[in-house]
Amino acid sequence: MFKSYHSIVFLLIIMHIAGIIGLHWQVSFPYFQYLIGFNLILTNILLFLFHYQFDKKIIISFFVIALGGFLIEVLGVHTGVIFGKYQYEWALGVKIAEVPLLIGLNWVMLIYCSSHLADFFIKNKHFIFLKSCFVASLMTFLDYFIEPFAVHFHLWQWENNIIPLQNFIGWWFSSLLLSFVFFRLKPERKNPLAVLLLFIQFGFFFVNYFIILYSN
Repeated sequence: MFKSYHSIVFLLIIMHIAGIIGLHWQVSFPYFQYLIGFNLILTNILLFLFHYQFDKKIIISFFVIALGGFLIEVLGVHTGVIFGKYQYEWALGVKIAEVPLLIGLNWVMLIYCSSHLADFFIKNKHFIFLKSCFVASLMTFLDYFIEPFAVHFHLWQWENNIIPLQNFIGWWFSSLLLSFVFFRLKPERKNPLAVLLLFIQFGFFFVNYFIILYSN
């Protein structure tokens, strides 16, 4: 486990560094853009290789979060009342009701990894609402760096190319709801890779944010 863990950590870091270079190098950009969805799938596979135990609770929790996140996005895309007016493009792959299926997987990964960090800082298992607020704030902070990346690389587009404040408010409340449900379901959360992957994700989107900012 020790050797495989460090090998996977190294692989994840290399994957994300390669993604940064590949997406911003004109020669490789067209190819790497098609790999965004694949990268999300592979990252999740590597993450869950280190989940302590797949029992009924964790499987139900993943299903609920994936479905809940997907339905929130469907409602958001078709009404504009949650995040503002936006639409998904092609980079995340197959869509149902104008929402990529992979978006549910993304919600699962972010809630799952963020919950580990919440557990680290808030030890009392009964402080579910406080933990949910922590997760929602963390995910909203991450979304601030995700948004320019998503627009630039055609994951989704906003009306008039303006990312509205409503998006971040909606993201916070959506993350609060889903993380609260996740904590209430009380799945076993034990994964040595979860918090580290969260920091890798932050690093990836943080670097991309500034490259995009200063290249425009």
